Amino acid sequence: MDETTDHTLSIEKTQLKRYNGSFSIYEQEKQAQDAYELATKQKLQREIKQLDQAAKQKAHWSDQREQSLTAKPSQVGGKNHGDKGFESARAARTMKKAKQIERHAQQAIDDKELLLKDLEFVEPLTMAVQTPRNRHSWT
Repeated sequence: MDETTDHTLSIEKTQLKRYNGSFSIYEQEKQAQDAYELATKQKLQREIKQLDQAAKQKAHWSDQREQSLTAKPSQVGGKNHGDKGFESARAARTMKKAKQIERHAQQAIDDKELLLKDLEFVEPLTMAVQTPRNRHSWT
């Protein structure tokens, strides 16, 4: 096929792309582009996972702090020493950071969706073959 073509027109998911050169050049460029998009996808997934864990941890810390404020000092975890305003403000700031991290994670997810528009995953085709039943039984 390399001898018969001087350019290749590729139909991608989102665009038509023209590659000058033989079919081998198209294959090399397409594989390089797919590898780049796949590496970027994996990097973004790691970042999203880290951001999600950080947001959950901050939210958990904030919830724990709020619960300790409402508990009696004699209860386990109760640290109410009289200054609830300062402690609840600290818990609110921590929760605000958790929400900010969640928004950042959502933005990363949106960026990933925009970036990976031409990467295709093809599922293998399977066929369910049924053997014909023997209609005539010769006994």
